[in-house]
Amino acid sequence: MNQLITMNKLLFSLLLTGSVSCGGGGGSANISEPQVSESPNLFKTLVIDGYIEGANVFVDFNFNLIQDEGEPSGIFNLTTSEYEFDSTGFGAITNFTETCGLNRPRVAQVRVGAIDSIRGVVNTAYTMMYFPHDGGTPKANVTPFTTLLVDSINRLLSDTSITVANGCASTTNSLANDIRTELNTVLTNLESNFQVGRNYFYEDFIASEDTTQQAVGEKIVDFLGTLHATEALLKETYNMGFRGMLNDEVITLILNNTPFESVTLDIQNQT
Repeated sequence: MNQLITMNKLLFSLLLTGSVSCGGGGGSANISEPQVSESPNLFKTLVIDGYIEGANVFVDFNFNLIQDEGEPSGIFNLTTSEYEFDSTGFGAITNFTETCGLNRPRVAQVRVGAIDSIRGVVNTAYTMMYFPHDGGTPKANVTPFTTLLVDSINRLLSDTSITVANGCASTTNSLANDIRTELNTVLTNLESNFQVGRNYFYEDFIASEDTTQQAVGEKIVDFLGTLHATEALLKETYNMGFRGMLNDEVITLILNNTPFESVTLDIQNQT
């Protein structure tokens, strides 16, 4: 179980001042350099602030949000701007199936030097995440908005004993179902309370040319950059891994169309 820092949670209310370069959060082990391919494969994934080239993207089979050995990186397709996965790369996972992979999180680590099709070169690293809510679709959009939903299912991410080899085992499938059910409940409640469909969180807002959503997404990414810097500072200070999330209050501010210049960050250590 995750041990919470300083009376269960260390809350940071950080004021974003001045201009922040395209940025955000989270490094992890076993990151391989992004590759480029013209061949279609499995688990097509768009990473969106603008469309991001040069991120490290992986399917997280054991739900620890860290890239472990046996969880390969996606290959960037120059034509579609999607990251794709070679079906032969999942040999470390017992009884691997495409259906299993479609029901696992996808994590995009956007590194300094990556290219954002809208904002240019990324100068501050950040991490975005996607959890499926509808049984797994062949294509996933990993965006600032899908990342906001992680806080709502964080309590279900407490089992650190799952191995990559057991990433498609029955117990792991059960966890995936629990998370999908919880997400569906959250999205239904948000739709009921704010009259905003779940597609708002999962859509490709670059393709839909929603400039308002794009502007909000850029602001979220800037805060994700601050979150990454906070995680790195705590890791250096305490010599252990930390994981942070933007508090659910950000969703309320966004869906109420309320301007915001600061957010609350929830930080916990990974033990």
